[in-house]
Amino acid sequence: MIETSRYMSNAAALKRVGIRLLPGEQMDAAVELESGLTDELEPSHATLLLTNRRMIRYAAGGHRIDTISVALEDVQAVEVKRGERNRQWVFVGLVFIGGGFLLGLLSLF
Repeated sequence: MIETSRYMSNAAALKRVGIRLLPGEQMDAAVELESGLTDELEPSHATLLLTNRRMIRYAAGGHRIDTISVALEDVQAVEVKRGERNRQWVFVGLVFIGGGFLLGLLSLF
């Protein structure tokens, strides 16, 4: 029952961005730019979908939705690049700098 509910939810999300699956086509995986691999599609997030017949990428921006669809036999390789910086890495860098500073002070004693 949960799987049917998830399928209906994903079909509705795809319909909202103007994507319809072909007859016999099933969604194998979905990767959202913000959160990574997902089971629940969100129409407002940039997403890369893999089906048994094609690869689909959609992104909503303002009042516009960009969609690209490619047959699987035409795909040789995929590379995903993020255009925005992740603030978490700034915090991680500061922690390492602080740790290095503390180790430097401890080595003086």
